[in-house]
Amino acid sequence: MGEPQQTALVLGAAGAIGALGGIPPLARAAANRVNATRALTTIDEEIRSAEESRPSGALREEVFADHLEKLRDERTYVAKVAEGSVQLYLWDRDRGHIVEMVGDFTKEYHRVITYTPGTFTNMQSFYDGSVQEAAKWFTGENSGAVGFVWKGAEFPGQTRELGKPVDTFVGINEANAQQLALDTGSALAAFQDGIRADPRIDGSQSIAMGHSWGLAATTGSEVAGAHYDQVHSLAGAWMPQGWDADGDTGYHHWSYTDFLSVAQDFGLVGEGNVPDTDPAFTSTIYESDEDSTIYIPTTTNPWAPTPPGEIRSASGAGLTENHTLIATQEDKNLEALLDMRARMDR
Repeated sequence: MGEPQQTALVLGAAGAIGALGGIPPLARAAANRVNATRALTTIDEEIRSAEESRPSGALREEVFADHLEKLRDERTYVAKVAEGSVQLYLWDRDRGHIVEMVGDFTKEYHRVITYTPGTFTNMQSFYDGSVQEAAKWFTGENSGAVGFVWKGAEFPGQTRELGKPVDTFVGINEANAQQLALDTGSALAAFQDGIRADPRIDGSQSIAMGHSWGLAATTGSEVAGAHYDQVHSLAGAWMPQGWDADGDTGYHHWSYTDFLSVAQDFGLVGEGNVPDTDPAFTSTIYESDEDSTIYIPTTTNPWAPTPPGEIRSASGAGLTENHTLIATQEDKNLEALLDMRARMDR
């Protein structure tokens, strides 16, 4: 098609083009810009309706305030899509599926990064910018890289409805479910097929990055036939049944000591099939300011002296902070980010 025909198709069938596999990313972004512009009216109506139906009672008002805040966050994000400062490869508000494009797709690039976040990722995670940090760092100006922050299927513990509380128990249980990792991995493999239809992407270095449960989805996509030049585990959780390392792929695990690594040490994650102990992965564990030395008793005698052995671990909230740190642009994570980029350049 010539450019006039392409433009007419994007404008006339934006809903279809914005979600159609095999369409070049920039065309899909243009279609979803149209979709976002049209959706702003709907979101504004939802905000007005919510404001007019303000409930009474302290608890109900608290829930209402959270719901309204999230609606406004969504409105701010969607307005950025409409103006073009945020580009979306996919935006399915009803199903809670979204893929954000990061980096400059109009310039020359030689590396394409697919970044898959972890448990409890939902639309709000994109609206508040919490899941894009690492991908944006690797695709910054003059990086020669572009990327996709991918949530194109079901994630453990996700909430579709704004204002609906997260069920932590359900999320953790789902994060250990083999079938969910394989199903989401299959969708991720189909996404890879779709973007590879673009010759520019197909000829570029393919990097997959999975944070936490995102590694289960990433390796699940390999089970479904996806291929990457490198797979990077950022505090990655586990690999599903049926996964085998691809001999043509480089595997790397980067982490701090965190709550997930402690659970992995006790064999509570992914039936023990975890990156830190899998020989296919080159594993690098960093120390952080949250780390502290704790002693593990070697006897049940309460009068025993301080036990001789110790392990490096993290205490209190540090276990959670360390888990998210590896996927941030924080200064204290700079060493890890630089090491990852150096590995990609090899």
